[in-house]
Amino acid sequence: MVNLFYVGVFTGGASVSNFGAQFGGEAGVRVKHNLDIIAELGWFQDAVNDHTIAAAAPIVNYLTSTQGKPADATVKAPTTFATIGGRWVFENEGKIRPYFLVELGGARVEKKSTFTLNGTDITSSLPAYGVTLGQDLTGHSSHFAFTGGGGILVPLGMLYLDAGYRLTSISTVDEGTLVNRITVGGGIRF
Repeated sequence: MVNLFYVGVFTGGASVSNFGAQFGGEAGVRVKHNLDIIAELGWFQDAVNDHTIAAAAPIVNYLTSTQGKPADATVKAPTTFATIGGRWVFENEGKIRPYFLVELGGARVEKKSTFTLNGTDITSSLPAYGVTLGQDLTGHSSHFAFTGGGGILVPLGMLYLDAGYRLTSISTVDEGTLVNRITVGGGIRF
């Protein structure tokens, strides 16, 4: 399975406070026996943390009390990330090759909040209700990201399959965001 260069794609599930999909791609190069330098670029469907979800509660309470109707909020945080690091592959004669990896990089978190009053979306008209959303519930920001994890590689000629677990820590303001990731993917080796 030793290769000089490889490219692949991955998908799977990612979970912080909510469960969502993840998609991305990777490229790597063997630099030393068992050691690959790897780069990942990907997307999480929703990396919203509990702190951000809780920030919507005072607005929901305010709308309910001032309007006399039930209010609700949904907060999501689609996130893109890019990391680079190392992957140590335990090469052996078997069909399954375990590995662990460590990566550093960045993540861009976009907060998207939706507010409803009596079942009707009022997000775009919140100023008419005396509400202005801050950066804790809207907009985007960039943060440091660190990923650690492990998995298995299965060679299939020039192709490979990859399954593993990764934990990505994003240094978001007030409360860090830990994204638990189950990944499956594959690619081609050159």
